[in-house]
Amino acid sequence: ATTQDGVTDQEIKLTAPSIDGYTPVKSEVAYKFTADEKQEVVIFYKANEQQVTVQHRVEGTDKELVQPTTHKGHKGEEVNVAE
Repeated sequence: ATTQDGVTDQEIKLTAPSIDGYTPVKSEVAYKFTADEKQEVVIFYKANEQQVTVQHRVEGTDKELVQPTTHKGHKGEEVNVAE
């Protein structure tokens, strides 16, 4: 959470911070302060697609047992590498 000071009716622009593995839905969000005591802005992100390459080798060697496979997913997801 980040705190931004302001006064009623003041307009500001908030820049979405970088978060590894995610892209902000909007890189910049406009906000206008109100007279309310509690004020909050929510910045939404979507997970970036990532991929992992799985190699199957004999332990202690570079000998591949089968061709490597590539699997796609998103940060925080479990990927079934047996498929």
